[in-house]
Amino acid sequence: MEVSICIDYEDYIAHQTQWDYALMNFPVNTIYVHNVDSKETLRGRVIEGATYLESVSELPQDSLVVLSPKKAKFVPGEHALSSFDHPDNVVYYFGSNSEYLLKEYFVDRKPDHLVYIDLASHFDMWSWMAWAIVAYDRITKIRDR
Repeated sequence: MEVSICIDYEDYIAHQTQWDYALMNFPVNTIYVHNVDSKETLRGRVIEGATYLESVSELPQDSLVVLSPKKAKFVPGEHALSSFDHPDNVVYYFGSNSEYLLKEYFVDRKPDHLVYIDLASHFDMWSWMAWAIVAYDRITKIRDR
């Protein structure tokens, strides 16, 4: 099984530390960072060892699962994580901590699944926290297959 994540670029000083913590507990095969085309000098501050992309079409042909709030402005989640059946080979795509995902991101590659985390008290959350929830959900469901 190949499990990868793709996160939207964010120039936020704590981003590396937050993702280090989440990935220490829930490691992945590959980390991709999207939307960094003109920010080359800042790349080392985002995620060490990541592969940087200018287009979502550069992602592998694994199933593309986009995590987005149910009531997001432009790319709303359609399926609740609690009932989602995780694909074996997958790239989970998370938006930044402070911006909405834009439809333009997915012009060249349509998501296979639009998933939201069904929590009553959260409209959105930090991307690394969303990964931890998704990863735990994946582990428990795959273990029970």
